[in-house]
Amino acid sequence: MRNRILAGALIIMVLGAVWPPGTGAGADSGDYIRLHVIANSDSEADQAVKHKVRDAILDAYGDTFAAENDITDAEYTIHHNLETITAIARRTLTQNGMSYGA
Repeated sequence: MRNRILAGALIIMVLGAVWPPGTGAGADSGDYIRLHVIANSDSEADQAVKHKVRDAILDAYGDTFAAENDITDAEYTIHHNLETITAIARRTLTQNGMSYGA
């Protein structure tokens, strides 16, 4: 069950990063990348590590994504680096004593 939740979270994170802006209810105008990390549960520990995963990914790639000139370039960068981004998430979980993966 936990692995399904985590697999779903990764899929949602990727979709949230590459979904065309303006296609959802209440979407802002303009192109943007949104990183959405989903916690394993509502527990304080899982919520705290969710923020650490988000921060680790943004520390590693935030400047890279901010430097992209358009959504197509950003999508390419995400797809090209997805394995490394996932590894950062997994490493952060492990470093924080979580036995589940990303």
